[in-house]
Amino acid sequence: MNCIYCNSQIAETTDEHVVQSGLGARLSSKNLICKDCNNFFSRSDSGDIDKALVNQFKVIRNHLEIWSGRGQAPPILRNVTTEDGFTYDLLPGGIPVLAKTVRSRPIVEGSEIRLDIASPDLDKARVQYEHLLRQFGKNHKITSEVRQRLTYLKNPVHFGLTFGGEQALKGVLKSITNFLFYAVRDRNVSIGVTRDDLLEVINYLRYSGPKDSIAAAFDLKNEILLGIPPESFPIIVTVGAIPRHELIVGTLTVLGHITFSAILSNGYSGAEFGLGLAQFPNSSQLAFRQDVDFSNFNPDYPANYASHAVEFFATPQQRIEAILRVSYKRMTRKALEETIDKAFKDCFPPIGGIITAEHIHRLADHLAHNFVHLHYRIPQDLPFDPKALYFDE
Repeated sequence: MNCIYCNSQIAETTDEHVVQSGLGARLSSKNLICKDCNNFFSRSDSGDIDKALVNQFKVIRNHLEIWSGRGQAPPILRNVTTEDGFTYDLLPGGIPVLAKTVRSRPIVEGSEIRLDIASPDLDKARVQYEHLLRQFGKNHKITSEVRQRLTYLKNPVHFGLTFGGEQALKGVLKSITNFLFYAVRDRNVSIGVTRDDLLEVINYLRYSGPKDSIAAAFDLKNEILLGIPPESFPIIVTVGAIPRHELIVGTLTVLGHITFSAILSNGYSGAEFGLGLAQFPNSSQLAFRQDVDFSNFNPDYPANYASHAVEFFATPQQRIEAILRVSYKRMTRKALEETIDKAFKDCFPPIGGIITAEHIHRLADHLAHNFVHLHYRIPQDLPFDPKALYFDE
């Protein structure tokens, strides 16, 4: 078996994810790529093809708590600064924690100097307290009051999402190319496509060769879906041949909504086919199809992206908003459940105790205080830069 990218024999097998694992995809193959090429695509001299695509979904993976296909936890969004000047890390699920320990300005009260320490956790707060002891303890009496208190973001966190750019779109081309050869080699699908049919896109990805008849773009128009509910956020990859246009084309849909289109070959003379695969993040569920319909694919797109951008510009924003609405509902529900659970534990007596009117009033006060401070939200006004979304000849 030869490597699809350098055509050398695969002497040492290596797992190649059909779609980048950082997007939540789990499907891999040992029949696609040699070790040298696998290493190349993860290095900077390739332009970080895999990382460039994956990193564009870091914010959404964090908010939806999507694990990678290799079992790595969702990314932490580090050093997010809010309008009040505080810097937070957002843990998976969008949970804010202070990025570093912060000391308040000292307040002089008579013979006392008071300052507050806010830390991501109690261990880091103790480190700061010990530092103060070393700094002032010889000549001053230092007392401490340790309180563990929930922190709420009182100002919204704004994220700008950009999709596309040449390196990320190379990742799209690579995923679709991988899928085509996965279907042939691992699924034994007989479609008559050889490596020579995709030689231009292969040389472009592996050796930065010319791309005269290939293109990829953030998709504003083509709709090639498998009839799977988008709320489940599947990763969908399709590839097919349209003989009347002499094309081999493909799409990659991430999170059920965000779609890229690609032309892999312009000059194909074989038979018509259409293949599709859906993978579900945080699940081993997988659906493979051999009857995907490409009849609606617009062959002028993505090569003539600019002529379509204005007409369909609202579409991607609507899709992103749909994802973020689900994310917001999940985070809000989780925060409310945790707040209610903690309120019951703090305000009610242990099991077997007698509940009085005082307990009920305490619970009402506790819930009212905490619900008032649930200010963390996701803005819906997300910017898009059309110039960053595509490349062509």
